Amino acid sequence: MKPFEKQILENRLKDFMNDVIPTELLPYLACFTQSDKEEIQATEMNHGPIKATFVLVDRLTRRDEGFQQFVRALRRCGCEHIALMLDSHYENTCEGKHYSLPKN
Repeated sequence: MKPFEKQILENRLKDFMNDVIPTELLPYLACFTQSDKEEIQATEMNHGPIKATFVLVDRLTRRDEGFQQFVRALRRCGCEHIALMLDSHYENTCEGKHYSLPKN
């Protein structure tokens, strides 16, 4: 994952952590290993979706295509409002600084 993508996830996590059901996104995240998926599922089952979202984001930051796959998965699962916060075509405000993200 690119540094600016990690920064977007870190800065926006508080805005979407209550709205994501990680296990619904897993079928669309080909970047994850089976071990990643099992850990996220177990965390959601034992500790709830918010803690599982933290695990999911942690694993995404370790994958080259994690950010793009996450945005697409959000759209497929009906979380367009979250995808818009993260999308590379969306101008993000991070701690008072405006970032115009490059178009892919």
